[in-house]
Amino acid sequence: MKDIVIENYNFWEQKVAFFLKDSFWDPFVHKENLERIAKHNNLDIHLFDIKNNKVFWRHIFYMYPNEFEKYYIENEGEYAKYYNSILEYVRNNNIKVCIFFWNVTWWHDSFLNEVRKECIIASYIVDDDVEEVANRISRPYVRNFDWAFCWSVYFKWDEILMKDKYIEWWAKSSDFIPLWLYVNKYDEDNSPDFINRDIDLLYVWWIYFKKVLKIMKLKKHFWDRMKIYWRWWNGSTNVPKTLILKALKWYYDVGDIEELPSDKFVEIYRRTKIGFNIHQEYWPTNMRTYELPANWAMLICDNWKWLNELFAVWKEAVSYEDIDEAIRKIEYYLENDEERRKIAEAGHKKAVNNYKMEQSFEKMVNLISRKK
Repeated sequence: MKDIVIENYNFWEQKVAFFLKDSFWDPFVHKENLERIAKHNNLDIHLFDIKNNKVFWRHIFYMYPNEFEKYYIENEGEYAKYYNSILEYVRNNNIKVCIFFWNVTWWHDSFLNEVRKECIIASYIVDDDVEEVANRISRPYVRNFDWAFCWSVYFKWDEILMKDKYIEWWAKSSDFIPLWLYVNKYDEDNSPDFINRDIDLLYVWWIYFKKVLKIMKLKKHFWDRMKIYWRWWNGSTNVPKTLILKALKWYYDVGDIEELPSDKFVEIYRRTKIGFNIHQEYWPTNMRTYELPANWAMLICDNWKWLNELFAVWKEAVSYEDIDEAIRKIEYYLENDEERRKIAEAGHKKAVNNYKMEQSFEKMVNLISRKK
């Protein structure tokens, strides 16, 4: 198993395997997060990481099931090598639960059926609250797991809970698990420090063209009172998109946007009065939903109806229907400092008391334990 790396975080005899280290952004890359999950939930975590395998790491995220089946048959020998090694490890180490995160399309039905003979298997799928994506990454696969957990509250604009949609798609059991707040993105020890917040409005994340016109309109209105950070705002490897973005920045009179290393997030959050959040589609849950209030920035977020499932709207966060309404509300709360601080403090309390990474895993582990 030279290409399979397994990290161990042991705080008890309940053995759980996580798949895969690099498939779920930052949380599993930082060992502090795994240690906290393990200690809080009395787990012995075995974190799998598959290195340097072009067949396995191909972008099958974008394949439909029939495409993956063809690809799997063409590379069955390569897959079998990894699958057999994993199965052997699960058996030899008496793993009780295997949890597959984010992209379950990596795991063929035949492999999952073999794993299910050894232990309980669960999935935690993200970014699948629209029909087109769900048809690729969740709808065909949730039936393979004992538990299929979702990060979205609702499916599309339908008033159907995502967990109920999974059951409709033949999942055996399902529930909503909040996408979590993890250690590297908030400071547990410091006070709110409302006095030294010099950024009126903040937006942090990658450039997505479904969002860009709305963000540009905000930036044009607030100008130097608004800061935008992180990646690809000044261009990318996609030449047409880069040219379009430059044209939009010229039209809206927006200059270059500073890129922000992930280890600087907390510093910027703690200088922020109001954190702006927007989604490409329908779910009211991404990392900023939890990170901004955890750092005492008042959260203003779209999808008010769904947001209310996570934070009490007007008490712990503020919502908006469109950008014009967002502008009006942001201006109001910048002028009314005391109201903004009360919401920021209530949002902080809700985030750190309910949405820490270890708490989301506690809910997941408790539900899985019932299945056992």
